[in-house]
Amino acid sequence: MNFLLQNYRDFVIEARHSEWNLQHFIQVASEKMQCISNPSDRKLVEYFLLQYRKNVLPEMQKLRKSVIHGDANDRNVLEQNGVVSGMIDFGDMCFSHLINELAIGITYAVMEKENPVEWACHIISGYHQKLALEEREIDLLYLLVATTFRMWVILIRR
Repeated sequence: MNFLLQNYRDFVIEARHSEWNLQHFIQVASEKMQCISNPSDRKLVEYFLLQYRKNVLPEMQKLRKSVIHGDANDRNVLEQNGVVSGMIDFGDMCFSHLINELAIGITYAVMEKENPVEWACHIISGYHQKLALEEREIDLLYLLVATTFRMWVILIRR
């Protein structure tokens, strides 16, 4: 889907501000940190907030941006005869860094898997075959997947 959307522009989507958009992690985490009741969860969010500020923020201007689905998961993917045929649920669609879409998809896919790194490698390889990743995107991917997990802690579990 990212391959098809990478040159698509829509001013309404680009102007939309969603707290689920990973590019707003610092703002969302800062505003909602006090709502996290579990001290261990709060400490993890603080750690990844620091990592995001230190490693992701300085690179953001260099990353490709596009309209992204923003919620790539198995409940939103349609398939026919074992082949992806479409997507549903466009409520989290936003203009964001292209690599965020892959980070979100990986996060959903590896949840509760016995070997999440192996699963992630397969997903990354498949994505890269369809839409080549840039080196700086690959370098940040681990932190962006971790950031997605932390967003769930902030926005869902608290």
